[in-house]
Amino acid sequence: MVEMTEKAAGLIASARRSAHDNVKTFAPRIYLPEGRRVRCAFRSGDTTFFPRLEDVIWIQARRNYSEVFMTTENFTVREVLVSLERRLAQHGFLRVQRSTIVNLDHVVEIRREGRGRYAVVLSNGSTVDVPAAVKDRIEQLLTIE
Repeated sequence: MVEMTEKAAGLIASARRSAHDNVKTFAPRIYLPEGRRVRCAFRSGDTTFFPRLEDVIWIQARRNYSEVFMTTENFTVREVLVSLERRLAQHGFLRVQRSTIVNLDHVVEIRREGRGRYAVVLSNGSTVDVPAAVKDRIEQLLTIE
C-alpha cells in the first residue's frame, strides 16, 4: 500500500510538470512577453476603445455610465463603477470614493485640505477629495519599505 502511494505521488507530480510544459508549448499566447503593455476594452456606443491602462488616469461614475479620463482624451462608457473596479483592481487602480477610481501610477501628491480631508493630485492636474482612511491606504500602497 505504501508503494502505491509513492508511485501515485510520482505519477501526479509528473503529470503536473507535463501539463505545465504543454501549456507553455501549445498555448504561448497566454504568457505575455515582458514589457508588453496591458490594454482594456471599454465600450462606448458602437465603438470599443482599447487604451493602454497606463494611459488611464482616473474614472468618474455618472449614474449608469462612467467617464474615463486619459492622458490624451476622455470618453464615456456605459458601465457601472463596480464592474470597472472589479476589472481594474489587479492593475493598480483603487476606488477612493463612491464615485471615483484612480490609477495609482498617476498619483503625484496628497494634500491636506482640512481636518480629516485630503486631496489626491493626479498627473493631469485633477484633484480628488479622499477621507483620511483612503489617504492612508494610498500611502501604504505607494510606499516602499
